Amino acid sequence: MNPALKRKIVEAAVPLFASQGYYKTTTAQIAESAGVTQPYLYLFFDTKERLYLAALDAAERRITDAVSASAAFPDDLLQGIEAEYRNDLRLILQSFAIAEPEIRTRTSSAFNAVYAAVTERFERQGSAVPDRAAQRLIGQAYIRLIARV
Repeated sequence: MNPALKRKIVEAAVPLFASQGYYKTTTAQIAESAGVTQPYLYLFFDTKERLYLAALDAAERRITDAVSASAAFPDDLLQGIEAEYRNDLRLILQSFAIAEPEIRTRTSSAFNAVYAAVTERFERQGSAVPDRAAQRLIGQAYIRLIARV
């Protein structure tokens, strides 16, 4: 299977899931956005849930990579939320409301990974209370996200 095409499908899924939610987004919409047929999408992901989990993984990875690479942390990360990471954060945040057990478990894992990356970054900067600083930054990010919905 073509890994680049699989990534393209996942990348097409993230903004759709983020804007419409898990239940309202169809695999037909994702396939169309990715420029593939729906049966072809199912060659890569046997269920919509598997595709959602891949999108959730991609969102987590992008955010944790951004935290690690951020040159002017935390200010540029908050600004990046407004542009690049908005869909990723929305996806993680709304995933807490999805009933499917595997998605709920993976959502907790994704959130914990983001929290750990932010906390570790504050530790590297010498923050006296890195866990509190991480909580504050993540809270600000989610408030900005919700305020722009």
